[in-house]
Amino acid sequence: MIYLYVVEKEVDIMENKKELDKYLFIVSKDRPLSLEKHAWMKKNFEYVPYTDEDGESCMELETYKAYTALIMVMKKKYHLDVDSHSAWRSIATQEKVYKEMAEKYGEDWAKSHVAIPGTSEHHTGLAFDLRFKPSIVPESLRERAKQIIKKTGMQSKIFALIEKEAVKFGLIKRYDSSKEEITGVKGEAWHFRYVGVEHAKKMYESGMCLEEYVRELELKQKENKTTRVA
Repeated sequence: MIYLYVVEKEVDIMENKKELDKYLFIVSKDRPLSLEKHAWMKKNFEYVPYTDEDGESCMELETYKAYTALIMVMKKKYHLDVDSHSAWRSIATQEKVYKEMAEKYGEDWAKSHVAIPGTSEHHTGLAFDLRFKPSIVPESLRERAKQIIKKTGMQSKIFALIEKEAVKFGLIKRYDSSKEEITGVKGEAWHFRYVGVEHAKKMYESGMCLEEYVRELELKQKENKTTRVA
């Protein structure tokens, strides 16, 4: 089984799958990836091979479809080459990333910026990190263009544009800086997570993060059950 800890009790998602479909489950430091969750993912998700700069990897099928649709739109409409890195990660890979960051920046920095192995969404295949570069700029000048974009503050605007388009394909910016106290993760404009089109649009329009959205669904479900009993 897979559990979400909301309204101060365990709620079995699969028991309430009409209200909470499989793309809404959460993996975080408060909800680490258990053996039950891992087995549930293998049973309920289909994964496709995928290769990025980290090497051979994979993505959940619907996530991959959404990702490929997004990069095509960004290329066609905005002349941006968008690709991903750090899609699925094994716990061993996450341990390596955490160790490298701790050695480079210190343990305190790593704890606040890198997910502890077993608590990362990258273990699910439903999330990935995006990066971009202007496709209309010659290859020899792209790195310089990226630096200019970063220094002028255009980077955040471009990621906001990517987020707006991503929602149409069921992808959300998972970690907003304004939701750090709720998600437990510092803002990451580049980290996207698949939840499905309907849910993504509702979250984007309401400004809710995944934790808030799931909590609201559970509360509504609880109210409906109370109404039916009454």
